Amino acid sequence: MAKPFTFSTKRAGGNIYVQFALPDGGRTFQKSTGTSNRKEAEKIAME
Repeated sequence: MAKPFTFSTKRAGGNIYVQFALPDGGRTFQKSTGTSNRKEAEKIAME
C-alpha cells in the first residue's frame, strides 16, 4: 500500500519536508517536520 505522503529536502543534511496527497489527486504545500532524520520524520507525518 502506498503511503499518503512524500518526503523531500531543500538541501543535503537539512530538514525533511512532507507533502500529503489530497483526494482530488493534488498535493498539499510542503511542511517542515523539524528533523533531518527520516525515521523521525515518518513518525511525525503519521501523526
